[in-house]
Amino acid sequence: MTRFEDEVLRVLRGLEPGEVITYGEVAEEAGFPGAARAVGNILSKSDDLPWWRVVGAGGYLKTGQLDRQSELLRGEGVRVTGRRVTPDPVDVSLTTGKDALVDPSPPGKKRKTGAAMPETPRSGISVTGTGEITGTPDTVTINLGVSVRRNTVQQATSDAANAAANLIDSLTAHGIAQDSITTTRYSINPEYDHRHDAQILLGYRVDNTVRARIKDIGESGNVIDQATTASGDAIRVDGISFSIEDDAGLVSTAREGAWNDARAKAAQLAKLAGRKLGPVISITETVSRPPMPMEFARLQAADTSTPIQPGSASVSISLQVEFAFQD
Repeated sequence: MTRFEDEVLRVLRGLEPGEVITYGEVAEEAGFPGAARAVGNILSKSDDLPWWRVVGAGGYLKTGQLDRQSELLRGEGVRVTGRRVTPDPVDVSLTTGKDALVDPSPPGKKRKTGAAMPETPRSGISVTGTGEITGTPDTVTINLGVSVRRNTVQQATSDAANAAANLIDSLTAHGIAQDSITTTRYSINPEYDHRHDAQILLGYRVDNTVRARIKDIGESGNVIDQATTASGDAIRVDGISFSIEDDAGLVSTAREGAWNDARAKAAQLAKLAGRKLGPVISITETVSRPPMPMEFARLQAADTSTPIQPGSASVSISLQVEFAFQD
């Protein structure tokens, strides 16, 4: 057991009836701030911990047993309204879609720690800002392989091995480094004919698939053509996707856009509520790099080169930002 797990268990086992704590506070008290999700993983794997006393930010119930958690908390004198633990009286929130004025402190009986808990819950605004930027891909990833069926396992594995070796040789001949070629799938399976209420063995199928990363996108069509020629009828091309290997500049621009979006939303909500926007309390970032996939069926040798168009790729950033009120 790791030190993190030991410390989290210590905090959780120290909870008393009626005490409510957030996942983030458990992580912070355990000495690992920011590890809220890992706290949830520990709770999901243990049956002897007071899991129902741990809630999400703002007092929202996060477990897959909402009814049972609500029942247990109410049995300890904690007020639960809908999916949220709430203080008495229930605080009022201004909600607009995903962006809402919230009380981020966990309601219910406060956790007794060495530091004194605030007498009144702090209030603020939690918003989600998004930013997306598009760029030109500089890397292509192709999933290629061979698929062979023969009457015997020995013949199938032997022929598949030869076809796969020819495939890999064709890739390296195009200057693709060995460390850019990775085996992703290898399987051997019998195939049967189940017609006429019978099971007739047709042979054995061997599949061997590799993933190749190519930095010269302009050569990707030739790579596919040469692989098809080298492996013959056994060739399979299972998919192709494009990406931007060095996207630090795009990430930075997308992040700035996400921040501006979050700030504008928070300012608008504060104005609607008649409050002044204060400092940032927390920021959670999510970076998304959706692939640009192109699906291929089985390829046959052709006289013309396979056309490949990379199009564009995007980087998207989502910021969950929590602001305090100034007054």
